[in-house]
Amino acid sequence: MKYYLSYAHEALREQAFEFAKTFQLEISDKNLPRLHLQEEGLVLLDAKAKPIKLDWNDAAFKQRAKGQTGTDPLIRASLAGTKIHILDMTAGWGKDSLLMAKAGATVTLLEKNPYMAALLSDAHAHLDDKLLQSRMTVIWQDAKTYLQSLKPEDFPEVIYIDPMHPVREKSAQVKKHLQVLQELTAPNDDVKEMIEIAKKVAKKRVVLKWPAKASEVIPPQGRLMGKTIRFDIY
Repeated sequence: MKYYLSYAHEALREQAFEFAKTFQLEISDKNLPRLHLQEEGLVLLDAKAKPIKLDWNDAAFKQRAKGQTGTDPLIRASLAGTKIHILDMTAGWGKDSLLMAKAGATVTLLEKNPYMAALLSDAHAHLDDKLLQSRMTVIWQDAKTYLQSLKPEDFPEVIYIDPMHPVREKSAQVKKHLQVLQELTAPNDDVKEMIEIAKKVAKKRVVLKWPAKASEVIPPQGRLMGKTIRFDIY
């Protein structure tokens, strides 16, 4: 599959070609979906939705992060408040990684889709909170390949898996954004296999984010419940 990038004007040409080289994109303004570089950063253009920009400075995230405490199921399950290294195997929009980094963890975000990885990288570069930015690293690579390349001394304490890429806001435009994301990204690998691979690498635990009422993938050693989701711990 080919992936494309266009840019708004000639002054952005050099930066656009750097993005194209990094994420193996073809420069073209004829194809959809494609990434488009403008002064404010990258947006994803698709015929089915308004331009999609990943903004980690948005008010909704800041409000959620402001209300976050150590009792939050995500923070408790991931041990993020203990300032450890967490590997997010399926970064998606990166919002859970942001919350874990906000709690004090160092977080590595893996994303295998080049469009999503580029949007994540751009959102990271534009993050206003530089301390938060310093705790996060975005890597464009398939998770299994990355895990197999790690040396034991680089193993993370926790591996976080969210195969759903969930967006739960109810606005029509958000739903459209989620639909576009689901169409762009290939289905995640077998979740059971992902857990088994992660268990061989994680020093402390593997955390699976899963729908609250869904059947368990593998019997967990622990579980923390949210309103619509749960965190199974291995």
